[in-house]
Amino acid sequence: MRTTFDFHPQSRDIMFKCLTGAFKDRMVEFFGIKIGKIIGVEPTVQAAIEVERRDMDHLFLIEDGTLLHLEYQSTPADVEDLERFILYDLRLSKAWRQEKNYMPKIRTVVIYPRGVKPGLTGINLGTLQYAVENAVAGNKNAEEVLAGINEKIAGDMGLDDLDKINLIFLPMMDSRQHAPEELAIESAKILRDKVASPEDGYLIGCLMVMNSRLLDSKTMDSLWEVLIVTDIFYQYIAKELEKAEMKGIEKGIEKGIEKGIEKGIEKGIEKGIAVGEARGEIKGKIQGKQDAIRKYLARRFGEESTGLQQKIGQMTNLDVLDHVLEELFAANTLAEATAIVNGNLKDII
Repeated sequence: MRTTFDFHPQSRDIMFKCLTGAFKDRMVEFFGIKIGKIIGVEPTVQAAIEVERRDMDHLFLIEDGTLLHLEYQSTPADVEDLERFILYDLRLSKAWRQEKNYMPKIRTVVIYPRGVKPGLTGINLGTLQYAVENAVAGNKNAEEVLAGINEKIAGDMGLDDLDKINLIFLPMMDSRQHAPEELAIESAKILRDKVASPEDGYLIGCLMVMNSRLLDSKTMDSLWEVLIVTDIFYQYIAKELEKAEMKGIEKGIEKGIEKGIEKGIEKGIEKGIAVGEARGEIKGKIQGKQDAIRKYLARRFGEESTGLQQKIGQMTNLDVLDHVLEELFAANTLAEATAIVNGNLKDII
């Protein structure tokens, strides 16, 4: 079964920002930026200006007082981009002078994914001269990186944050022995077996998003298969189910309160609210579990499961829905999933 992966056009830029925020010093080290220790993540909105994009991507305070300004570009930076960076940095300098009573040195680095030609490094306007540094993610040798990681695994040594970052960008790296598709699958398996934890559950997703333009649909399918057999995936489904239930409960309580107020007077109002809350909570849980099952079917089996998703609405028993969701996790094909749903519907009827 082939699943369709439609990532937002800016998903890689967004993922770059998330990874940098999560890994900080190690991400800066990965980019090859030689600078002191990061001691703080500064808010970027203070540099807001009247341009189309109102904030910079990442701003870090370095131990020597320097501000490290990171920008992520999926296309080569042109004059307009550098003019935007200049305005950010000027506004930032003014804000720090006014609020903190000193003018910091600002170092701006533009990060590119491998395969994108870096853009301009500066503008010379005579009196005003502005320069940035370019860095490329994944500018390493894949075999050397993989050998180092496998050596740690063989020695029962834990993988650190830099190893995790390297695994995410492994398919982008130079390799004479492996195709990007092979590196992606190997990386996903290591992340699943040697790294994965509830806190790191997003790493395989990062691998998929960051390399989506590089990998073919068959490889993306394989990465998805690696992801869905992990405990982390089930934990994710459980969290989504909990969120959906709570959302449904909130809506049910709200409607119950409205109905109780409309129909009740004095004690009747209180009774109406209580009944509405109880009914709303049950209905909310049912809707939440139905939504979770539909979401799982759509992600696991794609558009071909649309008809099956519609049948889930016929199930209104919480125990049955729990049972169906648990059984669906073990289904390997759409035919097996259909048999599970139809079998449970038959029992209901």
